[in-house]
Parts: sequence; C-alpha cells; structure tokens
Amino acid sequence: MGGLILTSLARRLKAGVNALRRRAPADPDDDAFKKFVADNFDRTDYLARHPDVARSGLDPMRHWLDFGIFEGRAMSRAFQVRTGSAVSRGKAGGWQTFTHRRVAVAVKASGLPDRVLAQIAEQSRLDAAILAPGANAIQALPEVDFSDMVARKGLDLADLLTEIPERPRAVLLMPFLGVGGSEKFAANLVEAFQTAGLSPALVLVTDQSSAAAGNWRSLSILAPLRNAQVVFWRDHCQSGGGDASLLVRVIQGLAPQIVVVINSRIGLDMVARHGRGLSQCSNLFCMFFGLSPRALGAPYGWRFPRTTLPFATAVTDNGHTARILQGLFHRLPRQNIAVLPAMAEPAGTDIWEERLVARVRHASRTSTKRRWVWISRIEPFKGLAILNQLAKLRGHDEFDLFGPPSADLPALGLIQPNICYRGVLDDVSAADFSEYDGFVFTSLFEGMPNIVLEMAQHAIPMALARVGGLDETFDSDSVLFVEPDTPSAAEAFAAALDKISLLPPDRIERMVTTAYQQTYDRHAPEAFRHNAARLFTRS
Repeated sequence: MGGLILTSLARRLKAGVNALRRRAPADPDDDAFKKFVADNFDRTDYLARHPDVARSGLDPMRHWLDFGIFEGRAMSRAFQVRTGSAVSRGKAGGWQTFTHRRVAVAVKASGLPDRVLAQIAEQSRLDAAILAPGANAIQALPEVDFSDMVARKGLDLADLLTEIPERPRAVLLMPFLGVGGSEKFAANLVEAFQTAGLSPALVLVTDQSSAAAGNWRSLSILAPLRNAQVVFWRDHCQSGGGDASLLVRVIQGLAPQIVVVINSRIGLDMVARHGRGLSQCSNLFCMFFGLSPRALGAPYGWRFPRTTLPFATAVTDNGHTARILQGLFHRLPRQNIAVLPAMAEPAGTDIWEERLVARVRHASRTSTKRRWVWISRIEPFKGLAILNQLAKLRGHDEFDLFGPPSADLPALGLIQPNICYRGVLDDVSAADFSEYDGFVFTSLFEGMPNIVLEMAQHAIPMALARVGGLDETFDSDSVLFVEPDTPSAAEAFAAALDKISLLPPDRIERMVTTAYQQTYDRHAPEAFRHNAARLFTRS
C-alpha cells in the first residue's frame, strides 16, 4: 500500500512539474545553464545523498533544476552553487554566473587550488601532523567559504569594517570597558603603543555591547582609549560573538603587527585553537595578571597558558605570577614569559605637597574614632570575610567602601553596621582621602593591584594583604603587610590599624613619602612606556 501511495504521489508531482514548465516563460539564459548542468551533474551521487528523490522516481537532474537548486541541495560534490542575493559574493575567484528561472546563479568548482596544496605540502615539512588524514586526502578536504560562514554566523562584516577605517598595527582584545585594574592596564598599554609607533591601535571589546558599556568615555582610567579605534564585537554578531573561528579570520584579514589578549575568553580561545596560523603574520601576547586556585571558577592563568604558550608570549605585571608560570610550564618547547610592571601616574609635586601637609595635620589630631577606606571591586575573593570580621573587631571605627558590588552587601557577608558603602569613584586620582586614617586592602590574591599604586599618590598610610607583586614594589618602611591566607588575618589587620593609629606624625610622613617614591621608581609612566616598547616591538 505504501509503495502505491508513493507511486501515485510521484505521478502527480511529475504532472504538476510538466504543467509549470508549459506555463513558464522562456528564459534565454536557461539553455546555457542547462548545458552546464548536463555536462557536470552527478546523478549517482545526488540520488545517494537524497534518498527521498530516489524513492520518488523523478529524474535526479530534472528534480535538481526544478526544486533542489532552490532548496540548497548540491548538484555535485565537485561544485559549489549560490543563488539569489548570495551571488553578489561570487564576483571573483573562479565563479561562473548564469540565470535560471530568472534567478541569478553562480557556480564554482570545489577543491583546493594547486597553490594552496603546495603551501600545505611545504608546511608539512615543519609539522607532520598536517598530513594526519593522509597525504592523498588533502585534495578532498571539506572547503568552507568564509563569506558563507560569516552569513551563517550572523556577522555583519561590512558594518564591522566601516568602524575600522585604517588597518591597525596593534589589536588589543579585552572583554569589557569599565572600572577595573585590567581595564586600566589595557588603556595604559594603548597609550604606550602610540609612543612605540604601533598606531593606529584597535581595541576589540569581545564580551560587551556598546549599549552595555554605556558612557565609558567618561571614565578617567579609560581616557587613553578615546583616541583609539574601539569596536564592540557583539554589536556586529547576531549569534552573540562567541565563535573563535570567526574572530580569528577577521584578525587574520587585518594582519596587525601584534595581537594582545587581556582577560578575553574568546581571545584566549582563539590563540589556543588557531595560534599556529595566526602567529605566522602577527606576534601574539596573552596577559595573565594573577593566579590562585581560590578564585571563583578556574582563572585564565591556570586554564590557558599550556595551550597558548606554544604560540604567544605570556605577559604578567608581576614577578610572582611569572615565577608560577615558569614553574608550571617550563617543560613546554616554546616558553616565553615576560614581566611588564603596571603604570602609575604620579601626583604632581604641588598636589603631593598639599596632600602631605594635610596628612601630617590629620595625624596630629587626637581621636578615639578612626575612619578607614577600602576600594576595589566588591567580590568575595577581595577578602570581604576578613573585612567584615575586621569591622566587628574594631566596632568603634568606620569603614567606607568604594567600588562596583557584585551583589548586595548583606549577600556578600558585609553585615557589620560600621561598614558603609559609598558608591563607585569615577576618578580615584582626584578624590580626597585626607580625612581617612588609612587605606585597607584585604584581597586574597592579585597580580599587581592598580588601586594600591593609585592610593600611594594620596599620602595615606596603607595596610595591605601581601599578595601578588606588592612586595616587589613596597617594603616594611612604606606599608604594613598582613598575610591574608591565615585564620587570624582579621586580627592581624586589626593590629596593623592599631599600629598606624599610634604612629607619630613624623613617622607617618616618612612612611607615606617612602611609598610614593617606591611607586615612582618601579611604575613611572616613562618606565612603563619604555618597557612596553621593548617588549612589543622586538622581532
């Protein structure tokens, strides 16, 4: 019964097709296209790949001309076919154009060109894994058309390129534009690129839309980016922009001299997956600021260096992280690890003198109630449990918090009544901290926290968790260090604040002046730009 039904349907379909043919106006271009199809159509392959056509009993070539071509079915494994608006992408590169049923058609032979096969053979001398499928199978490898892939992935390539009027010499990939240490480092790096002759620079924001970034230009720490080309990848990708295979093709097309990835997952994934090819035209660098197994999730510094180091130099802002990376990955055949200390913009001489006078005046006062300032992203691994316990131990003191919170303070465990959230500081360098007794930094792990370098410009005593590269810049004469990874960390911080409270004004003056000088010695803008130029322009 099923066979009779199929036979009946096939006959009706044939009759309908014949009626359409009789009614369809003649198309003079049809003859040229029909001849091309007749010479190249693979009947056996078409029926094998489309069993529904085989069951229908229709002539396979006739079915393809009437239906298959418009359904996206291939006429043969040996040819690619485009129809309609897609033909506009086939004006060059071996495409032949026809008209069929008054619809534009473009046809191109599949298979890799001889020059590409020769390149593959040459590359196989350096990397035998290229021939893993078998040397004779290379010619039959599947071919992916970039413009088709772009369309499928939802990338508006033309719109993207309108935002890149000049070919960049440096491309920097970062996930967000906001308030944070990595964002500040990236902004300073773009400024250093200009000094080193690596301009124009393109900043590709990978995880954020322009709408989500808001008025990022108003943030003082991002000021150097205002003169760069800034493009939001997700604004141009309907699929969300998480495809590294698409991103790498855009970067390869731009062919910059250097590519730097800072905390961008898709950027790191791109280097890990496609670094071999990408490194042929660009020098690659991946930033890793800090490493700790206690972070929320697996930090990028643990996840990616093993797969990025064969193709990219790992750059960190502190020697502590560099030593960990060297210890973990020293056995890799190619292992380049560099340290680029962060930049700190020093307070001007007049401003510093005013702040120092205000600090000595404040230290000369007698008061039983102390005020402390805490500034950072308000997240658990910033030592919030230590801060809450510290506020409990010093119940008569006030602790003012500044920074973007990841949740409500009670949800983060900050429940002491003497902890007060004061919002986000758009410009730390312009703020007035003269009425605070000291700066408290409780973070559990870091690379080289920029906020500490910034606070050293405010002539304020600092009690710091000994994390990351802080003890590479400061010593016991300039700050009070506390070990954060101990059960008694809160008590140790309380003791440090007691000590600061008891220091005489002249000792406070020497302490903050030493911190200011040590910051300048290691993190001055001139040193940062010189070190960046040496790192990124070396051959």
